[in-house]
Amino acid sequence: MDKDIGYVQGMSDICSPMVILLESEADAFWCFERAMRRLRENFKCTTSSMGVQTQLSTLAQIVKTVDPKLHHHLENQ
Repeated sequence: MDKDIGYVQGMSDICSPMVILLESEADAFWCFERAMRRLRENFKCTTSSMGVQTQLSTLAQIVKTVDPKLHHHLENQ
């Protein structure tokens, strides 16, 4: 288990389908644990990493380049 990542909003949205679809709670736990290994950077929030914020910033830069008018509209909402 990754002790550097605590629970944050959004993890339950990932875990819920696993708990519902898998018969064994242990299987659901290990499936969630494996998924979080791949997604851990999205939930990490430290001084050097802002998780999803970093991805959103990258997306904003792409939109700004591809469609400046849309970027301006979204930034001013």
